[in-house]
Order: sequence, then C-alpha cells, then structure tokens
Amino acid sequence: MKMKRNNIKEIIENMKRTNTKEITCNILERIFVGVFSGLGVMALYIAFADCVAGFQELWHMLGR
Repeated sequence: MKMKRNNIKEIIENMKRTNTKEITCNILERIFVGVFSGLGVMALYIAFADCVAGFQELWHMLGR
C-alpha cells in the first residue's frame, strides 16, 4: 500500500510541475502574440498613412 501511495504522490508532483510549465509557456505565448500583433497593426497603420500621404502629394502635384 505504501508503494501505491508513493507512486500517486509522485504522479501528483509530476502533474503539478507539468501544469506550472504549461501555464508559464501559455503566459509567455500570449505575451509574444500580443506584442507581435500590436507591432503588426502599427506597421499596417504606418504603411497605410504613408500611402495616403503619397496619394495626397500626387493629387496636389497634378493640380487638383
């Protein structure tokens, strides 16, 4: 009976370690996804703003 209890305790400890690692990985993954998504949105915004500014300059150069 003692061996079974020790095995169960070991299994529970291993599960706790695994869960902690998984939780840490999930948190880091969410942080990286959030940061890179934000950078992607900013890059698209800057590209769109440059495109609009370029068209405005072209429009004024054509005299319209």
